[in-house]
Amino acid sequence: MICRRSAMHPSLGAGKQQFDKSGGKYYLWRTQPQETSNRLPKPKLKLAQRVGPTKDRSRVYKVLLRLFGPTTDHRMAIGSRGIPLSELNSFLDHVKYGSLPKSGRAKRLTEMIRVSLEEEMAATPGCVIRKSTSTGQNYWTLAGPSGMLIPIRNSEGEIAAMQVRCDDDQGNGKYRYLTSRKDGGVKSGALTHFPLRREANRHDVVRVTEGALKADIATYFSDIYAIGLPGVGCWKQVLNALDKLDAQQLTIAFDADFRTNSNVAMQLFQFVDSLKSRGVNLAIETWNSELAKGIDDLVVSGNQSTLLSTLPEIDGFLATLKELHPPLSLIDPQAPSPSASTALLMDPAARTLIEVNKDEFSVNEQVVSTLPQANGLYSRSGQLSEILHDDHGGSRIVAISRPRLRELMCRMIYFFASSPDGAVTQISPPKWCVDAVFDRGEWPGVPILKGIVSRPILRRDGGIVNQHGYDADSRLYLDKCFGQLQVLENPTQVDALAARDRLLNLVADFPIREPHDRSAWLAALLTIVGRDTFEGPAPLFLVDANTHGSGKTLLADLLGLISIGKSACVSTAPSDDNEFRKRITAHLMHGDEIVLLDNIGGTLGTPSLDALLTSDTWRDRILGKSQISEIPNRTTWLATGNNVTLQADTSRRVCPIRLESLEEHPEDRKDFQVNNLRQHVIENQQHLLTDALTIIQAWFRAGQPTEELKPWGSFEGWTATIRQLVVWTKLPDPILGRDHLRDEADSDAVALKNLFTNWLQIEPERLVYSARELIDCADSDSHTGMANALCELCCVDNLRSATATLISKRLKRFKGRVIDGCRLISYVDPRMNVTVWKLEILGS
Repeated sequence: MICRRSAMHPSLGAGKQQFDKSGGKYYLWRTQPQETSNRLPKPKLKLAQRVGPTKDRSRVYKVLLRLFGPTTDHRMAIGSRGIPLSELNSFLDHVKYGSLPKSGRAKRLTEMIRVSLEEEMAATPGCVIRKSTSTGQNYWTLAGPSGMLIPIRNSEGEIAAMQVRCDDDQGNGKYRYLTSRKDGGVKSGALTHFPLRREANRHDVVRVTEGALKADIATYFSDIYAIGLPGVGCWKQVLNALDKLDAQQLTIAFDADFRTNSNVAMQLFQFVDSLKSRGVNLAIETWNSELAKGIDDLVVSGNQSTLLSTLPEIDGFLATLKELHPPLSLIDPQAPSPSASTALLMDPAARTLIEVNKDEFSVNEQVVSTLPQANGLYSRSGQLSEILHDDHGGSRIVAISRPRLRELMCRMIYFFASSPDGAVTQISPPKWCVDAVFDRGEWPGVPILKGIVSRPILRRDGGIVNQHGYDADSRLYLDKCFGQLQVLENPTQVDALAARDRLLNLVADFPIREPHDRSAWLAALLTIVGRDTFEGPAPLFLVDANTHGSGKTLLADLLGLISIGKSACVSTAPSDDNEFRKRITAHLMHGDEIVLLDNIGGTLGTPSLDALLTSDTWRDRILGKSQISEIPNRTTWLATGNNVTLQADTSRRVCPIRLESLEEHPEDRKDFQVNNLRQHVIENQQHLLTDALTIIQAWFRAGQPTEELKPWGSFEGWTATIRQLVVWTKLPDPILGRDHLRDEADSDAVALKNLFTNWLQIEPERLVYSARELIDCADSDSHTGMANALCELCCVDNLRSATATLISKRLKRFKGRVIDGCRLISYVDPRMNVTVWKLEILGS
């Protein structure tokens, strides 16, 4: 803030005296100190695309709460809720709240880096990396509005998420979760809060209320343990946690506004009805709304609630709800359940009642709060999505269209309008509501879907998830169950070596050229099976053969049959980059685990493929829309072909598997150990998959031992896991074939090397020439090698086509590139006023 009149501000104090260009005096105050990145440690990692394990997030959040302790204002705000001052400090010490300031966040986070929490921070919602506008340096900081920090704990007491009670909600809600989503990181879903227990809390009764803050207060100041729902529409989370609660009675204590708020009444009605149908011993707490709004206010004030615990009392309560909210009478508890032909078909008796009025925002919020109740509805890449299953056992992810969303809303919600005389009329979902919900981009409580897998999910600690359906930790959907996998509980390296031999014995009949090519095939298999054990992209695996009929497609197909029980999704590799980009987007949108680019003809490589193979997320415009979607790239890409030529940029992203048959007609071979290898793998798929899992688990159980390997840029995560465990099984490094591949693919390097060799032979003491002088030298009979080198460099058939202009353009493209210790540099010769080129020998 600037003032030219007074040097003193009533609240900010004395200003800093400054002078403008004309010498005029003014005074400067900084109202909101800006965060600077000076002397802040540079981030060593990128933000993760998958939320970290709860125990890691809990470590980060615990340190965060220690660094951002509660301010006096927030302490007083808690005290204003009626908590006695004598108990305020002990309460805050128990619940461990904090305060998130407007500024100064980055400097405090350096403590987390000092205690080696940077890797955990990258996968923790709220921790973000930003760039300083003044220095351009990246630094760690915390996202989110300023306010009081409320830890959201799971049933084990770990902090799974962090909620902010905003100092200024700005119309976006009083309570917000810390998220890194807008900065390209992860976010946490809406979670039920399990407060820290006190010794005085009973174990036979659990109270269910709204919000973490209410649950903390009600638990601390009463003998009944209370859990806090993230919203009244998320009561199904309690149904999933009934086993963890281990209580004899469940008591519902929703806010007293259920008498006037139709949405709260509807959710309460459905919650009670659902618990009754499950035979849960339940009770309902009610109280006079003039005494308190929530159970926390009631407990702190010392007033008592009315407990309805008998079946007649509960039925009478539900009848009273219907009297207070006539639309509830539309629900028929005896209505038969409809057919479950679609995953989202819901019982009409459980439909949410929403009154449509002029308060569009409130109506939209009620619809959004209802979406988490839909079974089979997911959020993916900013779109609502569902999983469709075909007749062949396959599954794919499909983004929901507006008509489909409208249909789902009709099945989940009973929209009605009330006339002035109280009459209720059912209406269709308003278009403005459908459009607003469709374009939200984020739907709290709706599960986030990373992709579909047809194999057991391997966690980063080596644990296995083999339960059909959605896994909340990995955010993956397992579309099949493999029964009881016979994986050893603590496999050793000996077990891993035996599993390795069984897998490699499958491909013993293939004409695999080198031992490292076998390693590459095994690495491809372990990449698919262990895709969830590492961050970042994986390379493309190219099965390249010297002739047709050598078995390259079958060798690639075995990878899919073993890992996911079916063949990979087969596609072609169009030469047009725009068409390639569209196909990439389609495969990723559908959630394909493996894509095989079969029978490459000629050259493989486009800018889109190059960008895909070094990115863990893919950004592209959705077909038919002006919307850019960001899709997780979890697909493993394979390719096959005969003597495939790779573009130079593509070659460094490929792990080759070379086949070289010595047969003139390899397709006529009959001397196989297994005659029908494909059928053999299908029949023994579970045992072969177990072998792959055994190798990975044994490496994790051994403490993830590492060896010093040659770095591979862009694939650090894959190298640290898949390459390391392959080498740990006493096989050659799977990427050893890259050197030969790179030399064959980089035709420019070959042309430059030839040019440099002939350049040095013209006049060893003279290394500077113009393009015209190079042509003159090449045109002489004594330097035919230079003529061939220039033709190769310019991709022309004869020297006459290699003009000075064309040669200059080609040389400019390779300026500064080092080949065999030499490089080209250019400058303008002032005598001739022409660009000349000098071959510089480095180190001389």
